[in-house]
Amino acid sequence: MAKQDFSTVLITRRRLAKSVLGTLAVGTGCTRLHKAEFKSDDVTFAFPNLEPQLDLTHHVAEGYRAEVLIRWGDQLFDADRPFLWEQLTASEQARTFGYNNDFLALIEHDGHWLLTVNHESTSAQLMFEGQDRYTSRDPVHTDIEMAAHGLSILELQQDKSGRWSVVKNSPFTRRITADTPMIISGPCAGYSRLKTPEDPTGTRVKGTVHNCSGGLTPWGTILTCEENILYYFGGEQLDPEEKMAYKRYHIGYSKAYIWYQTHKRFDLAHAPKQPNRFGWVVEIDPTDPNSMPIKRTALGRFYHESANPIQNHDGRIVIYMGDDGYFEYLYRFVSAKPHVPHQAKSRLEYGKVLDEGELSVAKFHSDGTVEWIPLIFGTFGLTPENGFHCQEDVLIESRRAGDVVGATQMDRCEDVEPNPKTNKVYINCTKNQRRGTESFESTNPANPRIENHAGHTIELNPPNGDHTASVMEWDMLLLAGDLEHKAAYGETFEHDAALACPDNAAIDPNGRLWITTDGAEEVLGIADAIYAVETTGARRGQPCRLFSAPKGAEITGPCFSPDGKTLFLSVQHPGRPENGWTNCWPDFDEATPARPSIVVIQREDGGVIGG
Repeated sequence: MAKQDFSTVLITRRRLAKSVLGTLAVGTGCTRLHKAEFKSDDVTFAFPNLEPQLDLTHHVAEGYRAEVLIRWGDQLFDADRPFLWEQLTASEQARTFGYNNDFLALIEHDGHWLLTVNHESTSAQLMFEGQDRYTSRDPVHTDIEMAAHGLSILELQQDKSGRWSVVKNSPFTRRITADTPMIISGPCAGYSRLKTPEDPTGTRVKGTVHNCSGGLTPWGTILTCEENILYYFGGEQLDPEEKMAYKRYHIGYSKAYIWYQTHKRFDLAHAPKQPNRFGWVVEIDPTDPNSMPIKRTALGRFYHESANPIQNHDGRIVIYMGDDGYFEYLYRFVSAKPHVPHQAKSRLEYGKVLDEGELSVAKFHSDGTVEWIPLIFGTFGLTPENGFHCQEDVLIESRRAGDVVGATQMDRCEDVEPNPKTNKVYINCTKNQRRGTESFESTNPANPRIENHAGHTIELNPPNGDHTASVMEWDMLLLAGDLEHKAAYGETFEHDAALACPDNAAIDPNGRLWITTDGAEEVLGIADAIYAVETTGARRGQPCRLFSAPKGAEITGPCFSPDGKTLFLSVQHPGRPENGWTNCWPDFDEATPARPSIVVIQREDGGVIGG
């Protein structure tokens, strides 16, 4: 397509049909949309749309059931011990299910079902009495917060009716926390900017934090992503080499956890290089509870929201990654060598393929193409003149490298999900209400709305399915929101199913797209939910709501069983008191606070989720 004015491209390439916006109307209390019945044969989902909800409990579409699998504080090793949240200790938390569960990954191993769960963060005002902020001001709580972070690895079992439960004290059960020893691998291992008083080698680190989304490798390991690392460090930064670098990552945020007061390794005055050891993708083997997690530095350092691998036709591993920050970038890693199954000592040995490869960043053009710019030292301005002295610097400061090469500033890239059935890739941009305001950048081809409160989803189309291609095509799948936000959901809109703030995504076993949201209550006055989204035909971009969260919670980590008959979801931070109300979901016991939980969704008739 010849280059043309962006407003023309927006109309011609996004199928921004008048029929869509014409069906939108604003109702009382929440957004309402015109409802219609299916009238053609190109629908790939077949379930009744759940009407918009906003109350203190969860809801699921007719014909489905939703059951809580496990909650914060549930025992993993001692089946009969009750949850005593007021008496919670760090040692107890390290043996129970962590807080704010996020990414989920299910694998089968020698007849055992293993579920890996990220625990992104803690909410002090919900966990501890007398606290009114996201982070606790009481040093007594720091060890508990650290133990509630990280991951849980669970064994699951199904009964004859198909219902799932957690196997307590399984040999695979494991908690990974902010204290778990880990290996640093790849180009930055041993580099001076990763050395600390506790680790003068720069090759070992304790813990992982703010584990948001992630990915599942072809060899059965989990990639867990360290996202908002700005919260975890305090004290005065005395290292002039790092001051500017940390400013780009907002290290030393004023509302940070106070871990640095009780654990010197988080004190910048004591360990000024410590933040450089976080913000990576971490590989974990859920089948071996004795294995040591590995931080793979070749994949770059930023606010990793996700890291979803796909094996290219030539065997190389390609990983798409989003930086969940305002005006940050979309990245891609391509391994230097193909993944070849062989007799390996461990699954993590296969992961060595992730230690060598090319990291690149995306630049979107108005002609419908996206260019991948390699982040290689000595090229495109990544030189000593711009503060880069080696490839290690480029990887540690991937954000600033993106600045220098002119990557496209995005509206918070959250999940980036390749579809192994179609080879297309879906990018959820949650929102960016700052776009076009004050001194902030205005619109660009891939982020077309100023003050973008509702977010959007982009589709990439690699040429001939080649995920290593330097240039791909892109298109807009949907513009979220309602009439006020100039939303677009394809050529028709047949449900009261508008969404806002697309966050995580999943591809089900049939190759269909599902999207969860984080922020719909603020934008549309409805609960966050999970939606089936059509990607082909006249209904391309049209959502259908399956499940909605309790008020104040977001939905994360969608994960399907291989047969497509079970959908696992994380319900995160229910009961946020800053919204002016309280909630005791899912127990509804006034003596127990709200508890982040995993929900299992199944059809009542035992069929495939989504029809």
